[in-house]
Order: sequence, then C-alpha cells, then structure tokens
Amino acid sequence: MFEAERLLRAAVVKLDKAVDDADRLSRVESETLEIVRRTGALPGHDLVRATGLASSTVYEIVDRLVRKGVARRVQRAEVPWSPLIELDPGYRARAEALSGWVDAAVLEVCEAYDPEQLDLLIGFVAALIRIRRDAADQLRDGPSTAEHAGER
Repeated sequence: MFEAERLLRAAVVKLDKAVDDADRLSRVESETLEIVRRTGALPGHDLVRATGLASSTVYEIVDRLVRKGVARRVQRAEVPWSPLIELDPGYRARAEALSGWVDAAVLEVCEAYDPEQLDLLIGFVAALIRIRRDAADQLRDGPSTAEHAGER
C-alpha cells in the first residue's frame, strides 16, 4: 500500500514538473499560478494574502508570469490602480486541453469499478490527503519533527 501511494505521489510530481518545465515555471511561480487558477481573477493584494509572501515578491512573480505568457493583468475601470491577475487565455486553453485528456483517461479507468468501490476508494484517498495535510500543518506550525514522530 505504501509503495502504491509513493508511486502515485511520484507520478503527480512528475506530471506537475513536466507542465512547469513546458512553461518554464519555477516552483514558486507554479504555486502562485495555481492560486490564480483555483480562485479565478483576483487583485494583487489578495494574491499576496493567499501566498503569504511579501508583496514585492508576489509582484515580481506576477511580472515573470506575465512575461512567460501564462498570466495577465486586467485593468478595472472602477479601480484602475489595482488590476486583476488572471490566467492568460492561451495558457488557460492549453491547460484545459491537458486536463481534459487526463480527466478522460481517469474516467476510463473508473469504468472498471462500480460506484460502491469508487466511493470506498474516494473515502480512502480523502483520508490519506487529510493525513498528509495534517502532517504538513504540524511541521509548519508545531513543534519539531522529532517531537511529532513520537506522537504517532
């Protein structure tokens, strides 16, 4: 089971890296772009809050994303000093095409299972996700890693 989870994580990382490499994105650029993808267009100050990075750092990252053609700034008439940051339409189309292909392949795999089996699997994967997120939160917010190792 642990080997299967490790292989799945490795496959996810490999796909993410391939996408980032194709668009020449660093990890922090990719993570920032993912926030924009998840939330939709948002003003820079909201992106600063969502990333937890310094505003100068976020604006530098946005500048790079715009130069790479994956994001753009959209001026707003009501607030001209605060443009929205959004995915570039060309990048969005490329990302949706890849996502569509992956989604279709996943649905094809799902056809081999009945709904009850899929519900069980989804519950299992959701539990694994919670464990990984909790572990990340503990490492970020809590005592040292060594202290946590003894708690489990």
